[in-house]
Amino acid sequence: MTPPAQNRQILRVYDNTTYEIMPHLIAYEPLTLFVEEIIDYSFRQNNLFNWIPPMNLAYLRLRYPGKQYFDDRIGKAIIHSCIERDAIISALRFRFDENLWLNLNPENARQQLIAHLGLMLMYPRVPVHLAAFQMFSFGCYVGRTAMKRQLNGLVNEVVQALVRTCCVHFPYEQQYIEYLAIAESYNVEHCCTHP
Repeated sequence: MTPPAQNRQILRVYDNTTYEIMPHLIAYEPLTLFVEEIIDYSFRQNNLFNWIPPMNLAYLRLRYPGKQYFDDRIGKAIIHSCIERDAIISALRFRFDENLWLNLNPENARQQLIAHLGLMLMYPRVPVHLAAFQMFSFGCYVGRTAMKRQLNGLVNEVVQALVRTCCVHFPYEQQYIEYLAIAESYNVEHCCTHP
């Protein structure tokens, strides 16, 4: 049984729209590389060196040389004390309980973190680009906390939570390309405010 002509046209339009959007979406592995590099940068800046990422960073860098969006300037902005403080305040506003989270099983920890990251991004008083940096900063914060308590596996759940949240809220490759300019602007502004 064939669908009526009107339905066939709707399906064709949907397929064309999907086809036009697909090249602009960020691919999963380059997004994972971006998130892992943020976490790795945060750990290195805090002298935490025992983390084994869920996907090998060296492999991802070799496989996607033209799809590397992370830069140390982005890391510097994301782990800046002001961004981190605002991220923690935002998470507490939505009743994130760090001690409870650290004692959850990995799947529940990931799901709870995804829920809180989504709430943080929806908070209307924070511009979207700063909310994104706060989201990454909070991921770095809870990841460092887990590493300090030797809960290394929980850090991989942080990576997955950030990747899944990014897939929903920041699906376009161009958004990751623009993060460098946003980070540079933030870093210049904050170097003048408090060097």
